[in-house]
Amino acid sequence: MISWPNYHSGANGDYQSVTVVEPVHELLRGPSGVIEYFPAHPHEGSVGVPENEDRARVIAKGVSQASGRDFNLVVAFEYRDDRHGNRLGRAVAESSFHHFVDYNWDTSKGGPSFLSEPPGDEIKRDPGRLAGIKNYVTNLARWLAPVLLLAFVFTATQAQPKSEIVNASDGVPIHYSVQGKGEPALVFIHCWSCNRHYWDNQVAEFSKTYRVVTIDLPGHGESGQGRKTWSIESYGDDVKTVVTKLNLKRVVLVGSSMGGPIALEATRRMPDRVVAIVPVDTLQNVDQKVPQEQLDEVFKQMEADFKGASTSLLNQFFFSPTTPAAIKERVINDTISRPPDVALPILKGVFSYDAAAGIKEVKVPIRAINADRVPTDVAANRKYAPQFDAVIIKGTGHYPMLEDPARFNQMLAEILRNLPRQ
Repeated sequence: MISWPNYHSGANGDYQSVTVVEPVHELLRGPSGVIEYFPAHPHEGSVGVPENEDRARVIAKGVSQASGRDFNLVVAFEYRDDRHGNRLGRAVAESSFHHFVDYNWDTSKGGPSFLSEPPGDEIKRDPGRLAGIKNYVTNLARWLAPVLLLAFVFTATQAQPKSEIVNASDGVPIHYSVQGKGEPALVFIHCWSCNRHYWDNQVAEFSKTYRVVTIDLPGHGESGQGRKTWSIESYGDDVKTVVTKLNLKRVVLVGSSMGGPIALEATRRMPDRVVAIVPVDTLQNVDQKVPQEQLDEVFKQMEADFKGASTSLLNQFFFSPTTPAAIKERVINDTISRPPDVALPILKGVFSYDAAAGIKEVKVPIRAINADRVPTDVAANRKYAPQFDAVIIKGTGHYPMLEDPARFNQMLAEILRNLPRQ
């Protein structure tokens, strides 16, 4: 719903103050905090939320300098399904395209001949505040991008090299892939009931400058399933086996979900090779344990109906409201296709692991990338590992490397850049 009451937020070339509508939307967050200024324009329109539209909201308001009335600057529309069951993507409605026009950012660029209002010079005099709108534009691209990036996920999968094989200490074959050159090597460890291709977007990006290794853990992907005892500790041995096979001297372990604890165990087994760990949506609070009676009930349901119980569990706890439908479908299908007599013992092994004891033994930097759906208690973890830190990727579910690969890759690149030099 767009109408044109012609709000005057200021002159072209000047700033207007942004009134952020709580809760602060991720589009309006910059590195230094909430975005405070937009370029002004003498002819702002009005945007609003359509009637009965529960997946949209006003996220920012401006004020007319002529009348003193406030008006909506930005309306954000989240994913939703229409009445035919079609998945509709995200969208943003702006009160003016002039928030993005060269002339409004820099009046020396010149404007169309019909412009009659004299320009202002606030942006010219104080260009530093323009950083906020540039952050906003970057946020817009990333927030709207996941729908477009889904095709890239599958294209990247096809481009992956053929796997190599090494036997675990118990003889189970482990499949892994290697791509790129450069140190430190990045070893990506996937989550429960996933596989190495969950990291394809990261392989495509980071293999340009690093040697990148992705592993199908035993019981997953192409690797063998004939293991008698499944545990985080044995998976730590598996990662060490691959790293040793490749003779990697300096390694960063990136572990999603159960891959985080596995990275701890792998590091304990080769402290001379691992230079850092990047847990992904995991290790939010190593003191926190799921009550055993609750676990027993979940396992009982999964033993009775693995596909149904797993689907319910994923939908309830692992996805966010904005997780793209294609990713939900992929994760659910991968999970329910696993043999229950392999998948369940692995999951039980995950929940029996003592993460507090494991993290206490690790001395290298630990820099988590965690979603905001579950709070991360940095202070609790630092009781055991003072070097623990975390960055929060907002608005994704349990699979940020799939759901928002561009933003995830940026965060991981920043972590790698800031690691201590060795």
